[in-house]
Amino acid sequence: MWGWLTGTTPSEEKKDDSSYESAYVSEKIVIDAPLEDCLAVITDYEKYPEFVSGSLEAKIKGKKDDGVTKICYYKSNISWTTVEYTLEHKVNDEEDGITWSHTGDGPWAKNVGGWKLVRLSENQTEATYYVDMQLQIWTPGFLKDWILSSQLPAMLQSFKKRVEEVSKK
Repeated sequence: MWGWLTGTTPSEEKKDDSSYESAYVSEKIVIDAPLEDCLAVITDYEKYPEFVSGSLEAKIKGKKDDGVTKICYYKSNISWTTVEYTLEHKVNDEEDGITWSHTGDGPWAKNVGGWKLVRLSENQTEATYYVDMQLQIWTPGFLKDWILSSQLPAMLQSFKKRVEEVSKK
């Protein structure tokens, strides 16, 4: 596909997933709300389209046998395209955040991440969002970095605003 740009032949372009570079990003934000309110908004997956830019649809499709892990379907606009994918979400045992991983559906070769919440005071929480993702197709590093760096701050601000609005009610 990119042979004209990279000078490779089609057979050289087809690589296994391990040859594609993953993109890891982590960012912290302080939210003026109790940890429990932060966790409630983060785990209300089906409401994401109401406040997360680019989120078109989110549905809980079921639970795994452990009774805790939720399987969620997402449809999102990411920069110039619409993607559909499914993630498995699990609330941490300490109830201080969540983790997720992809199920194999969608454009990801790897998509693991989570939210880690730290109570700073009764009404203030530090929230760290982290994700390590890799697409099933080769993508230039600068493009992955641009997508993550442009969308992550806006997404974090969306969650902050939503949690603080919910917490004031």
